[in-house]
Amino acid sequence: MSDKKEMLREEIERHQREIDELKRRDRPEDSKREIYDDATRMQAPEPWPDPPEDNSDKG
Repeated sequence: MSDKKEMLREEIERHQREIDELKRRDRPEDSKREIYDDATRMQAPEPWPDPPEDNSDKG
């Protein structure tokens, strides 16, 4: 019985690798875009500029 389970597990793993490889072949441009999107998403936001000084109260 354990031989059958092991055989089925190996078959499932093989099919999963085939599926993953086909996905990579089908959408190479998407994988590049995802890498770019992840890189831009991880950047820290730019700091806010200093507000201009308000001189209208003086005078």
